[in-house]
Amino acid sequence: MLFSMDDVVAGATVLDAFAGTGALGLEALSRGASHASFVEQHRDTLSLLRRNIETLGFAPQARVIAGDTMRLAATLAPVDIAFLDPPYDFDRWGELLALLRARIAVIESNRRVVPSDDRWELARERRYGSTVVQIYTAR
Repeated sequence: MLFSMDDVVAGATVLDAFAGTGALGLEALSRGASHASFVEQHRDTLSLLRRNIETLGFAPQARVIAGDTMRLAATLAPVDIAFLDPPYDFDRWGELLALLRARIAVIESNRRVVPSDDRWELARERRYGSTVVQIYTAR
């Protein structure tokens, strides 16, 4: 969905906030994003994330931040696109979206997420089985 939007990825800075293996941020880099920051808190997953970045040759364009996204959200640099794919039991969407400094937020969840403030405008939404993907743009 995002990649069909008027070339917003090319040259963009991105945040993969609950990175896991880094699939979302790495996909953005492979499609022309200039830089990606990956936030992940699990030690074993961090090792895999770093290997994936190295293996795909994106180390010069990537920054791995070890820690909890919610604790770090207010300190993260502004980005063009933030990928938000936390565990499905995540329930702090309002807080996260209020702290996030991004032009576009791509949300993946098991339910529809409605921001608690009017800063965000829904641009696109799709349901894939039990997964809901939403793209919000900052006003």
